[in-house]
Amino acid sequence: LKLACFGCHISVDRSCVAMLVATAFTDLGPGVATANKPAVLGAAGGSQASDFEVPALSAGRLTTPLPGAVCLALCAVAVHGWQRQRPSTRVLGRTTVPRRGAERVRKLPPDQAGTEYAERNAKDGKRVLRVPSEDLNEPRAPALPEDVAPAVIIGGGRVGDAFEQMGVGEDIVLGRDDPFPEDAPDGPIFVCTRNDSLKAVIAKVPKERHEDLVFIQNGVLMPFLEKEVGSSVPYSILLVYFAVAKKGERPIDGKTETDPKGLTAVNATGKWAKAIRFRLYTNTPSLSCEILSKPMFYQAYWEKNLWIAAYMLVGALHGCTIGDVEAQHRTEVDDLIGELATALSASFPEIRWERGLLFERLAAYARSVAHFPTAFKEFEWRNGAFYELTKRALAAGRDDPCPSHTEGLRTLGMLPVGAEAEVLGISRRGLLAEAPWALSKTRGGRCPQFNSNSA
Repeated sequence: LKLACFGCHISVDRSCVAMLVATAFTDLGPGVATANKPAVLGAAGGSQASDFEVPALSAGRLTTPLPGAVCLALCAVAVHGWQRQRPSTRVLGRTTVPRRGAERVRKLPPDQAGTEYAERNAKDGKRVLRVPSEDLNEPRAPALPEDVAPAVIIGGGRVGDAFEQMGVGEDIVLGRDDPFPEDAPDGPIFVCTRNDSLKAVIAKVPKERHEDLVFIQNGVLMPFLEKEVGSSVPYSILLVYFAVAKKGERPIDGKTETDPKGLTAVNATGKWAKAIRFRLYTNTPSLSCEILSKPMFYQAYWEKNLWIAAYMLVGALHGCTIGDVEAQHRTEVDDLIGELATALSASFPEIRWERGLLFERLAAYARSVAHFPTAFKEFEWRNGAFYELTKRALAAGRDDPCPSHTEGLRTLGMLPVGAEAEVLGISRRGLLAEAPWALSKTRGGRCPQFNSNSA
């Protein structure tokens, strides 16, 4: 009776089935001892204990044996119920079991709870979804979180293709020049184009959909987005720390020894922050993503821009890879990072750096992408934002807070001779109004010295 219950709707212990098979195929009659056949049971089931009780079986004697035909029949019932239990979609922490329109929940082992990633069942090819552990207390297990919806992906390059592969197969992929469809899904809009296409992309997306925009570009985006989209619009910015070497290849997560949980982050104020994290988690292998509140996200945003500006500049000066910059020019790049970080803290006092940790975190990430080449590009979005600090200081009659950075730009031919002198006649208001990357806040005073603790 208990085994029949297993066959109907309860978990089946495989050792139970094995015992019944062993009993059915041994020549047992009423009252026949089984002490001479213990090896048959061990080979079939590998266990002497089970969830139901066969009298005296573990002692080697079957005092109330079951006929072989009955055992095989119960086996068939158990296996049939076991097959019925196999879910088409499993959600970590609970298992959804289709049962005539109803949905039941079974807890998975505690050691699996809280893990967030996706697999593909190689046997039946069905999607296996893993969701964050905070949803485990819900009485019913949805196939997808409520805020996950098919997305629009603008840009079909390496990163755009990677985001499409992370989806559920219902995304729409557009070229950067394609019109925005009227029947576009209501989910996030991933903008996977170059920075110089951002203005045109924003313009073609209906204004009521601007809150769905997700920007993944490198560089100092915030001032530009506040101007083009609006500071009150809950758009999302994803700080990408995973790399896609070629179109169609799997992303490589930038997990390091200093940050083993990963560095990729999204702003908590973004409308689709949870959906973005879920999409990255359900990638195979899963990609990390932290949802950061405004102060922490702002710090992480500038930290990534520091890494790009410093490592790419030094790499371009020496013509080497990112790994070579870290291994062969570590002192030079650390000094440049310290210089730029000090200038940032002078303009944004809420940004404070812990010197040793900052240097090592950025160096550890450089080691994780050591084979990638350095490329000095998109000046107005990357190093141009830091050169703005130089122009602002010179316009106010102060010394250049980033002399090494300015000299590096001049060496690469990015600045005309005497460019610093030309800005002396330009007002601070004019400087901020002209540049798309211009900083939105100004502070007076000289830059503090970059000490051993913070700057």
